[in-house]
Amino acid sequence: MVFFFVFLLFYFALLKIVVLSRFQEEADNRMLLLSSSSVSSAYTTNCHCCRVSQAVPVSPGPVVCDSPDGGNRTVYPVAMSATQCTCEEKC
Repeated sequence: MVFFFVFLLFYFALLKIVVLSRFQEEADNRMLLLSSSSVSSAYTTNCHCCRVSQAVPVSPGPVVCDSPDGGNRTVYPVAMSATQCTCEEKC
Protein backbone atom coordinates (compact mmCIF):
# COMPACT_ATOMS: atom_id res chain seq x y z
CA MET A 1 0.00 0.00 0.00
CA VAL A 2 2.83 2.42 0.84
CA PHE A 3 4.51 1.48 -2.42
CA PHE A 4 1.33 2.41 -4.29
CA PHE A 5 1.21 5.89 -2.70
CA VAL A 6 4.90 6.46 -3.40
CA PHE A 7 4.30 5.39 -7.00
CA LEU A 8 1.35 7.82 -7.31
CA LEU A 9 3.39 10.63 -5.79
CA PHE A 10 6.24 9.95 -8.22
CA TYR A 11 3.80 9.70 -11.14
CA PHE A 12 2.11 13.04 -10.39
CA ALA A 13 5.45 14.76 -9.81
CA LEU A 14 6.66 13.51 -13.19
CA LEU A 15 3.40 14.55 -14.84
CA LYS A 16 3.70 18.02 -13.32
CA ILE A 17 7.25 18.39 -14.66
CA VAL A 18 6.18 17.32 -18.15
CA VAL A 19 3.17 19.66 -18.21
CA LEU A 20 5.14 22.63 -16.88
CA SER A 21 7.92 22.09 -19.40
CA ARG A 22 5.33 21.99 -22.19
CA PHE A 23 3.82 25.29 -21.02
CA GLN A 24 7.30 26.80 -20.81
CA GLU A 25 8.04 25.64 -24.35
CA GLU A 26 4.82 27.20 -25.64
CA ALA A 27 5.60 30.44 -23.79
CA ASP A 28 9.07 30.48 -25.35
CA ASN A 29 7.54 29.94 -28.80
CA ARG A 30 5.11 32.82 -28.22
CA MET A 31 7.93 35.12 -27.18
CA LEU A 32 9.90 34.08 -30.27
CA LEU A 33 6.91 34.88 -32.48
CA LEU A 34 6.46 38.26 -30.82
CA SER A 35 10.11 39.16 -31.26
CA SER A 36 10.14 38.02 -34.90
CA SER A 37 6.97 40.01 -35.65
CA SER A 38 8.57 43.15 -34.22
CA VAL A 39 11.55 42.57 -36.52
CA SER A 40 9.28 42.18 -39.55
CA SER A 41 7.41 45.38 -38.66
CA ALA A 42 10.76 47.19 -38.58
CA TYR A 43 11.36 45.90 -42.10
CA THR A 44 7.99 47.15 -43.34
CA THR A 45 8.59 50.66 -42.00
CA ASN A 46 11.84 50.87 -43.97
CA CYS A 47 10.49 49.24 -47.12
CA HIS A 48 8.00 50.64 -49.62
CA CYS A 49 6.28 48.42 -52.17
CA CYS A 50 3.68 48.68 -54.89
CA ARG A 51 0.10 47.61 -54.35
CA VAL A 52 -0.64 46.71 -57.96
CA SER A 53 2.65 45.25 -59.09
CA GLN A 54 3.56 42.50 -56.66
CA ALA A 55 6.90 43.84 -55.45
CA VAL A 56 9.50 46.51 -56.10
CA PRO A 57 12.91 45.38 -57.40
CA VAL A 58 15.90 45.91 -55.14
CA SER A 59 17.31 49.34 -55.82
CA PRO A 60 19.46 51.87 -53.93
CA GLY A 61 17.36 54.83 -55.09
CA PRO A 62 13.75 55.67 -55.96
CA VAL A 63 11.76 53.07 -57.87
CA VAL A 64 8.94 53.71 -60.35
CA CYS A 65 5.95 51.43 -59.87
CA ASP A 66 2.22 51.22 -60.49
CA SER A 67 0.02 53.15 -58.07
CA PRO A 68 -3.33 51.69 -56.97
CA ASP A 69 -5.38 54.49 -58.61
CA GLY A 70 -5.81 53.75 -62.30
CA GLY A 71 -2.26 52.61 -63.03
CA ASN A 72 -0.56 55.98 -62.63
CA ARG A 73 3.19 55.82 -62.15
CA THR A 74 4.47 56.88 -58.73
CA VAL A 75 7.94 56.98 -57.20
CA TYR A 76 8.57 55.25 -53.87
CA PRO A 77 11.91 55.25 -52.04
CA VAL A 78 13.15 51.72 -51.33
CA ALA A 79 15.42 51.16 -48.36
CA MET A 80 15.82 47.39 -48.63
CA SER A 81 14.74 44.35 -50.59
CA ALA A 82 11.04 44.26 -51.42
CA THR A 83 10.96 40.54 -50.72
CA GLN A 84 11.48 41.34 -47.03
CA CYS A 85 8.21 43.24 -46.65
CA THR A 86 4.53 42.79 -47.32
CA CYS A 87 3.74 45.10 -50.18
CA GLU A 88 0.08 45.82 -49.39
CA GLU A 89 0.86 47.46 -46.06
CA LYS A 90 2.93 50.49 -47.04
CA CYS A 91 1.71 52.13 -50.25
